[in-house]
Amino acid sequence: MEVVGLVANIGQLIEITAKTIKYLNSVKDASKERLKFTREVSSLIPLFLDLQSHVDGDENEEWSRCVGALDGPLDQLREALEQLAKRLKPRKGLKNALHAFVWTLDKAYTQEILGQIERVKSRVSLALQGDTIKLAQAIKADTAAIAGIDGRVSLPKSCLNQRADYVREVQQRREILEWLSPLNFFSTQQDTFARWEEGTGQWFVDSPEFQQWLSGSTRTLCCPAGAGKSILASVVINFLRARYAKQESVGVAAIYCNFKERDSQTLENLLAGWCEQLVRQTLPKLLVDIYGIHKDENTRATWTEISQIFEDIVTRLDIAYLVVDALDECSEDVRDGLLTFFKTLRSDTRLLVTTRHIDEITGGFRSSPTVEIRASLGDLEKYVASRVGSNRRLSGYARSNILLKQEICDRVASKAEGMFLAAKLHVDALSTKTSIKALKKALDHLSTNINDLYDDAISRIESQNQDYRSLAEKALRWVAYAYRPLSVEALQEPVSIEVLEVGEQESEVAVTKDFDDEGIHSISSILDVCAGLLIHDEENGIVRPVHYTAQDYFDAHAGSRFDEAHTCIARECITYLSYECFQHPIGSKEDRLREDDDGLGANFETEKDFFVDDGTGDARSDRGSRYYYLFNYANTFWAQHATMRQDSVLSIDVHQFLARKSRVSLFWTSGYSTHDPFILPKDARYLEARHGWEVAAHLGLYDELYKFCKEIKEAGAVPHLRTDFLLRTVGYGETKPLEILLEYCADIECKENDGDTALLQRFQGRRQNF
Repeated sequence: MEVVGLVANIGQLIEITAKTIKYLNSVKDASKERLKFTREVSSLIPLFLDLQSHVDGDENEEWSRCVGALDGPLDQLREALEQLAKRLKPRKGLKNALHAFVWTLDKAYTQEILGQIERVKSRVSLALQGDTIKLAQAIKADTAAIAGIDGRVSLPKSCLNQRADYVREVQQRREILEWLSPLNFFSTQQDTFARWEEGTGQWFVDSPEFQQWLSGSTRTLCCPAGAGKSILASVVINFLRARYAKQESVGVAAIYCNFKERDSQTLENLLAGWCEQLVRQTLPKLLVDIYGIHKDENTRATWTEISQIFEDIVTRLDIAYLVVDALDECSEDVRDGLLTFFKTLRSDTRLLVTTRHIDEITGGFRSSPTVEIRASLGDLEKYVASRVGSNRRLSGYARSNILLKQEICDRVASKAEGMFLAAKLHVDALSTKTSIKALKKALDHLSTNINDLYDDAISRIESQNQDYRSLAEKALRWVAYAYRPLSVEALQEPVSIEVLEVGEQESEVAVTKDFDDEGIHSISSILDVCAGLLIHDEENGIVRPVHYTAQDYFDAHAGSRFDEAHTCIARECITYLSYECFQHPIGSKEDRLREDDDGLGANFETEKDFFVDDGTGDARSDRGSRYYYLFNYANTFWAQHATMRQDSVLSIDVHQFLARKSRVSLFWTSGYSTHDPFILPKDARYLEARHGWEVAAHLGLYDELYKFCKEIKEAGAVPHLRTDFLLRTVGYGETKPLEILLEYCADIECKENDGDTALLQRFQGRRQNF
């Protein structure tokens, strides 16, 4: 096969792989199997792009002739992916709507494709390394095995055994690497580089400081920036991987820090992310041994072990290029840990760090060369021209006025202060102008202050019609003030909620109300009304602010422009949890609860199969036909939002919410815990005798606790203090709830089954606390 045919085949593969990834992402099922499968398929894109660039530019006849033999395995993989895409393609019509919510591929089928993907990746890696002998031997050895996917070809027993051994080897490698690092920086690199505007960033690669770092004259390069650092980091990674694609002894790895992912981006996970990218085809024995130690206990590697693995991997390389993007977006502890670790790096490593201008960070690199990341005027003009050309209104104006496009590019680029983000916000604002006259007037008043641009974006949102404005305000507050990143589906649900009015929670209408799927807004509709302040992070499957400076803006205005954000979120969570589907008590003895294998959640299985929380944070009803993506978040965080800023209306909502028995039962059987990591014995989860005052005490809702105690006292009863209540609520130094309960004559003398009082059981030997 001629090389030109191979180039065409690679192009088709990239196209079908991208389509397959799109279909995989459209499947609403969030199972680990689907996520792992998507991750493996996604890893093909950068590999194929590297191969394509090398095939286009390599003039070595021997290499070209040998690499041409890849066409067969690549063609078979393309056929397999085409069949996979057909099976995953979303179906049209209401009858087939549920197909999108279910992962339909059986494990045997996915393992076959994963094995084929791994074989092709191995062969392509040999080609990129220029090892023509091993490549030829490998292709000759397994061509028959590759053809056997889906049972299309009957293979000899020896080939089947060979294929089975290979699949097991590939599966073990994948399991070890996934255990090592839960973060996928390969996909982050791909997603970030996809936003790169062709022709931009070359100034940085050509700069003397970068060239000195590249050659080894300097080991560390610090790159402070206001905006655009992630794109530039992806340009550097792409440049390095293309430059050293055929050199097995050179490693390239990047970590992309994100302020919205601080919970998962621990010090251990970030370093493990580097290890995963630097490891070669054969896993180091040290890594395999450490994995073996932790496998049976289902535990993760410690910082010391990961550091040893990293050192072992780097020692095998001649040089390792390490890139850290947005170090400022790490938590302070993680940032300090990384800065300390950087000082221990070997002399044969090269470190490049991008960050905001923060003295605590840049001060640690005072002895190293510094290059400030600012988009060049030429880069900005190219970017603006591309944005104008892709906008229907602006491109229309430009066609009717030949000089207007250049004027827009010149004016916006000059006012962007070296930031692509500022240029984007300027273009977004200009695209709303309904005449050339209005457009030119706006060009005369372009601001250079990023906060002014955010103010302008908010003003544009507020000037929309009421429906658009309401939708945008809901989306902004949920994305900006939620306690963890939200998936697309988990955002679509709350922005579609109609909050109940005061007193409605107890009405018959409210009790029978359920979530209305017809009220769901598409993600494109949500983003369209948000004036460019939110983006869909497709790689991570979340919606987030367009930039960390946007989050800073939201945080700075939390007490003014967005002062009702937490109150509104709390009320929307309460309304959501008040739907009929969540009203059935699931804490009874007839219910069966079993812990999820990964400890992330629990499965609730009732006799009615009313809903299932599958451990991913999603609840579903009607035997799995409807997922409730916000359930886990709403049930976990509603009270934290409520305690941020209460008003009289929210106070009524909270009290009515907790007063309803089924909600209290739902709350406790879901295993809610905020004050401590202690897990109650399983039989304690089945208790039905839970009360709203116990929940209020546990969550620190002291105003509501006072109200409940007053109601109990007026009814002539007394709160009964149980051991498990004290264990969860006041066992870790939270004495305020106990003080309130004692004020209202709680029954502290009531004895448990063993004859002791709850206080005696819980605080024996520690009475000095009280």
